[in-house]
Formats: sequence, C-alpha cells, structure tokens
Amino acid sequence: MNLCAKSSQVYRWVGTAAVLLCWMQCQAQSAGNRFFMLLADPQMGMFEKDVSWLQESANLDLAIATANRLHPAFLIICGDLVNKHGDPGEIAAFRASIGRLDPDIPLHLAAGNHDVGNDPTQQTLQEYRSRFGADFYSFQINGLFGIVLNSSLMGTIGNEKEDSEQLAWLDQQLNEAQAKGFGPNNIAVFQHIPFFLASADEKDQYFNIPLASRRRYLEVLHRHGIEHVFAGHYHRNAEGTDGALAMLTTGAVGKPLGPDDSGLRLIHFGTKWLAPYFSLGRLPDGTFLQQWVNTW
Repeated sequence: MNLCAKSSQVYRWVGTAAVLLCWMQCQAQSAGNRFFMLLADPQMGMFEKDVSWLQESANLDLAIATANRLHPAFLIICGDLVNKHGDPGEIAAFRASIGRLDPDIPLHLAAGNHDVGNDPTQQTLQEYRSRFGADFYSFQINGLFGIVLNSSLMGTIGNEKEDSEQLAWLDQQLNEAQAKGFGPNNIAVFQHIPFFLASADEKDQYFNIPLASRRRYLEVLHRHGIEHVFAGHYHRNAEGTDGALAMLTTGAVGKPLGPDDSGLRLIHFGTKWLAPYFSLGRLPDGTFLQQWVNTW
C-alpha cells in the first residue's frame, strides 16, 4: 500500500471514530433529559484516615468524567462529601473534583453526617450552608420535582426545632408539587441516611433513621403517595419497600464497606423508573446507553 493510500485509510478511520464519538454524545444528550446520575459518599479522606485523599479524588474524578461523557439531566451526591468535618484539605479536594463537572450539568448536594456531624449544631449547620448551600431544598428539572432533605436533623438531640421545620416544609413542598401537577412518578426525595435498609419497621441502627422520626416522615410521604426515595451512607447497595414507597440506598463512590465496589447509579425517571448500579471498573459506554434507552 502506497503512502497516499495509507493516508486515505487513516483519514477514513479518523472520520469513522469522529462520527462514532458524535453519535455517542448525541445519544447521551438526547437521553439526558430522562435520566440522572447519583453518587453517594465520596467521603474524601476515608481510605487513609484523613492523611490523604488521593484515592477518593481519583474515584470522584472518574465519576465526574463519566457524567461529562453521558450528560445526565443532573448529578446529585447524597452526602458525606468529606470524611472529617471542616477539614480544609478534604473540602478543597472535593471542590477540585466537582469543579471538573460540565457547567451545563446541574449539581445537587445532600448533607451527610460527616459534613454536619452526627449531632449537628447551629455552628456545623451554618458552616455547611456557607460552604455548600442549603441543607434542605427542592428543585425542578425536565418534569421531575426533586426534594433534598438533611437526614442528620431527623431524630437527633438538640435539633428538634430544625427537624420539625424541615418536616413541615416537606409537607408544604409536596402540596405545592402536586398542585403543579407532579404525580408520584415525577417526584423524588434525596437524603444521606436512608429511612430504612430493608423494612420500614426494622430496628434502629447506625445506618438508618431512628424509628420514631422515621415514622413521622414516612407518614407524610405516604400521605402524598411518594414512591421514590434515595440515600447513601451505607457504603453498599440496599433496597427496601414500604407499600408503594421504594427506599433505594446506593453504594459509595468512595470507599466501599461491603460486597459492592465503588461506583455510581444511573436513574431513568418518568413513567418507568430504572436504576442500575455500575462499579467504577465497569462503567457504561454509548452502546449500553442506547440499549438502555431502547428499554424505556
């Protein structure tokens, strides 16, 4: 094969690769208004007990790169952004990683117990709010009404007033969402600590919301017919149901504590909800995304 023929073949290969890349990006962006990406527990510093956060940074960078490639409707991180509350190095590392997110992809954060403390105080709450924004709030995007709660307020001593205010606000937000025409398949609740892992009446433990507080929140959610609640904190995957309500707990993008590898979840929302979990070593490509889209 002469040089000109070789050059022509190279150009064809380059052109084919460019077309394929464009196709993958178009497929991701066209699907982007129908799915979001959920991460939990980047927890910068956990691997090496706050001595370094190199591994957490690498994991979070990879997850952010995946978001930029697939272009979800939004990215949400369900708490424990850092391992040591207030650590400037861990906070800076977290900000550096999320700073690589495509600015066209909205980012939402939930407060974790490592971010505000196991028993939050007015000081730790204010510190979180000044660094990362509101600790409970709502948002609307592409036909989805999202509600982010601060699970560390639920049933903790000294936060009874804040907890009651959050619960009343939740009820009000759900009333407003439903008045705007959002139905059960178009509302999702996000928090750090799950209400329960497997069963709504399971015993209190470190990885769930205390039963007394759990019942108060579940009563409000059931009254409004809410079906989709998402959380992290467990550092492994778990699923539970309480009637029509599905409690889905997602493993850590940071350090895992069980059989599930560090990873992330893609969630298709709307009439049909799908929520596959991917380890960082087996992330989805454009072919998967197209096949996934075809199942919607």
